[in-house]
Amino acid sequence: MPEFSIKMRFYLKVLKRMATILPRRNKKIKMFYIDYVHPAENGSQVMIKYRFRNALWYTIDNKDITCNRVMVTKNDTVKEVSLIVHGFFRKNIYTLLLEPEYIHVIKIMHL
Repeated sequence: MPEFSIKMRFYLKVLKRMATILPRRNKKIKMFYIDYVHPAENGSQVMIKYRFRNALWYTIDNKDITCNRVMVTKNDTVKEVSLIVHGFFRKNIYTLLLEPEYIHVIKIMHL
């Protein structure tokens, strides 16, 4: 039962975002920023904050989310992550290269 309520909340958030994007003339997905945040209490994980215009939901590690931040494990090596931004009949795939101190967007695919 809790899984059903989580899915319903997700779909309600997506529907709310669709209602705000629908009257806009330009429905392109636009990236505002992608940034690291180093939380003080947890040294093994790093939070990635991002913001996009006209995004309905995000997919990272095959998990659909609506929030603008996600926790990833911190590595001393380079790690590659795929962030899929779903828009109104659009989808952008961002390939992120996670360096130990910064994020580098290495590839953007517009679908």
